[in-house]
Amino acid sequence: METTNAVRPLLTSRQLGAAIAAARKERGWSQTTLAEQAGVGRPWLSTFENGKPTVSLDGVLRVMIALGLGIGIVPADADMDISAGVGSESGGFDLNRYIDNWSTGGSELEPSA
Repeated sequence: METTNAVRPLLTSRQLGAAIAAARKERGWSQTTLAEQAGVGRPWLSTFENGKPTVSLDGVLRVMIALGLGIGIVPADADMDISAGVGSESGGFDLNRYIDNWSTGGSELEPSA
């Protein structure tokens, strides 16, 4: 399988569910195996993978952690090359600057450099 550094935003519950199902299958895991690893029920996992929009965030995070995946925040309208980094060099949203600004009492979405 070919890997790429491109990140494509997942904008629907169906896209997220499909991505999780693909990651599970890539590892050769059954739904039962992943459900056991994540501490969720197999029926719940099936509904998540099929795109049910009202699954619990806690369950989603458990499944992602079991798969060794995390959540990133990227612009919804662009593919990004993560090898170049996300942030001020590309003129994009810099989450780390936002978090630093917020944690020090700032309130601007994009703090000045």
